[in-house]
Amino acid sequence: MEQFVRDIRIAMIYEGTNGVQALDLVGRKLLADKGAALTLWSDMVKELVQQHATNDAMKPYLAGLMDAAGDLEKATGFIVQAASKNPDLIGAASMAYMQLFGICALAWMWTRVAATSLAALKAGTEEVGFYQAKLKTAQFFMCYWGSQTRSLRKQIESSSADIVDFADADF
Repeated sequence: MEQFVRDIRIAMIYEGTNGVQALDLVGRKLLADKGAALTLWSDMVKELVQQHATNDAMKPYLAGLMDAAGDLEKATGFIVQAASKNPDLIGAASMAYMQLFGICALAWMWTRVAATSLAALKAGTEEVGFYQAKLKTAQFFMCYWGSQTRSLRKQIESSSADIVDFADADF
């Protein structure tokens, strides 16, 4: 996973700016199919949740993932609907949406790591410390980063219109 993070960070430099990537994510990738591509990812999230729904040890990770994914789905619906009326909202919401999507994707990955770690510990792995550390990290991610999805969704829904409402003369 660390290699992916490094590759993504260098890709930001190659692309130019995070803003360009955010505009591309929302303006071209999300709106090209009115959010249908997100449905594929949502299905993977739902499948993961269903696989582990009866495992009490997975509940904190699943809850964090479901909260994050719910915020992403609501923000996506808002952008798809609002952008059809005012395309300028794409630019206003794109950075927060990219951050929200990134946190959700990592929540999904950390939930998968937690499931693998719990399975290894249950199977009696010799690397107990390693897997316990992964569980602690997953829990930290869900509490620290996962909690930010709600505020990013609210930012998209409430302040995007305010940004667009500025007149040129206001600058």
